[in-house]
Amino acid sequence: METEHIHEFLTLAKTLNYSRAAEACHLSQSALSRHIQSIEAELGVALFVRTKSSVALTKAGEIAVEEFTVIENRHASLLSKLASLADNFEGVLNLGMLYYGAGSRYGYTLVERFRRKNPQVKLVLTSGQPHKIAADLAACKIDAGVTLCSPFAQEQGIEHIVLGREPLYAIVPNEHPWALLSAVKPEAFAGATLLLQEEEPTHAAHVLGLLRSCGVKPHDVVHTPNIDTLMMTLNGSNAVFVGTKLLEALGPADLAFVPIAADGFELAFSLAYRTGDENEFLARLIECA
Repeated sequence: METEHIHEFLTLAKTLNYSRAAEACHLSQSALSRHIQSIEAELGVALFVRTKSSVALTKAGEIAVEEFTVIENRHASLLSKLASLADNFEGVLNLGMLYYGAGSRYGYTLVERFRRKNPQVKLVLTSGQPHKIAADLAACKIDAGVTLCSPFAQEQGIEHIVLGREPLYAIVPNEHPWALLSAVKPEAFAGATLLLQEEEPTHAAHVLGLLRSCGVKPHDVVHTPNIDTLMMTLNGSNAVFVGTKLLEALGPADLAFVPIAADGFELAFSLAYRTGDENEFLARLIECA
């Protein structure tokens, strides 16, 4: 039985939705279905009850969730311990980092503090956008990640320690009518086209949640794939993106950062980690946060 298939099973058991589970595992739905069927064939039991409108765990599936969770955690622990033997370190800790401004502002301070206190621990860094950090955490590829968090997008089994908060701005092209304003109120978004990132559901849920809490629904919503296409999409458009000034680290662009005049319009950056992670050095990292 493949360890990746075990992770896919646990993802489906958590979401109970083939479409969302396949997306989280970066698979097609047909591939996910084949992998689940192979596990069921090997075990000789059905793990899910499927209908046209729902997916539910069987009793055997509930038992499998408990046992496969232990196996996945043990597998991650084994890989970490074997890696530490090769390098003569006491252990290894894998940390994901946002690759734009938030990583340098919050992540590297944490890294330096940890390395200074724990020189005997090998800290392996990988970079990515929030959706990749979330996927790597869920797949036990990393022990923790410096990422963003939102009360409007809670993740089951993931804990967050807030490292800092940044005010949010309405980011618009210099030709946009808002570019000359000293600030905008949330109510202004009722007549605006809001730009969201397709690959960043946490950020999108946070922005929409903040506006909804003010009783505001954007006039229209358009999408760009990710942070790499954001600046190009904004330039020459009439859309508004809500983000922090950390995005200035992505490079020069003809954009204006207009303050949003409302309490609570901020974005939190956090150290995220799995509940029950068995890496003994994770607690030391948390102490440094």
